[in-house]
This record gives sequence, structure tokens and C-alpha cells, in this order.
Amino acid sequence: ARIPIAPHIGGEPVDYLIAQLNAFKTGTREHEMMTVVASGLSDDQISKVALWFSHFEVSGTLPADTSEDDAPELCVGCHSANGISTLEDAPNLAGETNIYIETQLKAFRTGKRVHDVMTPIAKDLTDAEMQAAADWYSNIAIEISEPPGK
Repeated sequence: ARIPIAPHIGGEPVDYLIAQLNAFKTGTREHEMMTVVASGLSDDQISKVALWFSHFEVSGTLPADTSEDDAPELCVGCHSANGISTLEDAPNLAGETNIYIETQLKAFRTGKRVHDVMTPIAKDLTDAEMQAAADWYSNIAIEISEPPGK
């Protein structure tokens, strides 16, 4: 993404993308532009869009002077130390901007955005912990590419 408040979506898990597009469509997740876009999509179109974006390969590379041991402990179980999701319903965080990550964490904390796992985690995070997580993942280099042979 070239817009600081927009995430990278190439290589995201298909189930995550479908869930987010449906959340925008139904209004359970709010965003001025995405709500309008998603509201006009059929279930079949949502599936096709999600499949297309998910087909990209994605990798995250830690800066040379960091160790996976320094990753935010509460985050790595789902998002891993290198920011590439280990679950089908969790997004990649590698290379996202600080402002995007902090905004989403604060949305979970306030209840503006709701998720069974993230909401209770974010409610207990301090602003400094949110900043530390955002700093960690924003410093990871992300590479999104076509799979070989495409």
C-alpha cells in the first residue's frame, strides 16, 4: 500500500480477506471508501477478489540488527516475529506503517473494531506497548510477488 493508513493486502490469507470485505459490506468494520466498495460486491465477487489478492507470495525480513526474540510477545503467536501470519484469519503485519498498526490496535481497544482475540488483547495494551508493536512490524521489510510461473 502506498497510502500510510491503508494496509498491504497482497498475500493476505484468503479467509481473512473474505472476512474483512464482508465486515465492510455489513458495516461491522467501518471505512469510508471500503464500505462503499464492498457494499457493491456479491459474495462471489468477494471470494474472487480475496482469492486474487491471496495468490501473491509474501515474505518478511527482519532488519539485520534485530532478533526474533525481541518481537512483541503477545503478537507472535498469530502474526509471527517476521510479521507473516501463521493463521488463516489473522493479517500479515510486516511492513505496515506505524500509523496503520496503531490505529487498528486503538480501534480494537475502543470497540470500534471487534475481534474475538484482538479486542481483549488490545484492551490491556498501553499506548507505549501499541507503539512498540507498531515500531517492530513497520521496520520489517515486506516483499510481495507473483508466485513462480504466473
